[in-house]
Amino acid sequence: MMSLETIEAESRKTARNAAKQKKTPFLVEQEDIDTWKASRSKLPFPALGSYKPKGFKLVDSLFCDSSGFGTESEPALTYRQLIDKLEAGKYYSLGDCGQFQVYVNVWEKIEKSA
Repeated sequence: MMSLETIEAESRKTARNAAKQKKTPFLVEQEDIDTWKASRSKLPFPALGSYKPKGFKLVDSLFCDSSGFGTESEPALTYRQLIDKLEAGKYYSLGDCGQFQVYVNVWEKIEKSA
């Protein structure tokens, strides 16, 4: 099991790399959700760690199972439960990652005022 210090250190490292590469969250569309419901394919969310990209506002974090062995009675969302919570038009990324769980961060794009 990973210690909290290890998880935080990995999150900072991931955030530095995401900032260097100017990564942004992934925009989910309804077609994506439909595909993932049918196929259980790997989700393309970029790992941002604690990085907060410009132009985006963090609106939620979803605690999810990343092992594939979680059950719906556990606190971490299963793959199917996560897919059911995704919303078209929102942006998603991976936040803090542990050995068996991950936070999936939910973002909204900030509109620039004219």
